Amino acid sequence: TACAQGGRASELAALEARQASLREQAQYLENMLGDTADKHAVEVEGLKTVAARHTVELEALHAARPQCDALAERLAELERGLPAGAEREERASQQFNTQLGDLHDAHEELSDNVAAIRALCGSLRERLDGLEPALSERTGRETGELQALRAGQERLAQELA
Repeated sequence: TACAQGGRASELAALEARQASLREQAQYLENMLGDTADKHAVEVEGLKTVAARHTVELEALHAARPQCDALAERLAELERGLPAGAEREERASQQFNTQLGDLHDAHEELSDNVAAIRALCGSLRERLDGLEPALSERTGRETGELQALRAGQERLAQELA
């Protein structure tokens, strides 16, 4: 019976060793799963933050679109009002119409991109700022020429009378 007890004791020791090994393995797996779950939770939170920022940027894009459309319409009105008498003015008008068409195509293509919309708005503002002084200068020059022609016409009319 001492032999049987010794055999049982060794079986018990082997079972306890196996149980300890299984506990260690289970603990290792739990630690790995916990670390992986923690990493995934951090990544998910990061993605949520990025998605929220993109939502805000998209709303800003949609809010900026009417202003861009209004600037494009103002530019179109100015371009239609340019005098078409001189060859240089005609070439500039054609170039502006081409550029406006290109800008309109680009606007449609980039409507979902906030940075591109802001760049387009800046470009339209610069062109508009450049056109208004040019139009004002041209109008002033043509007004002066018209007044000189009228004065000459009146002088000729008086000489003929």
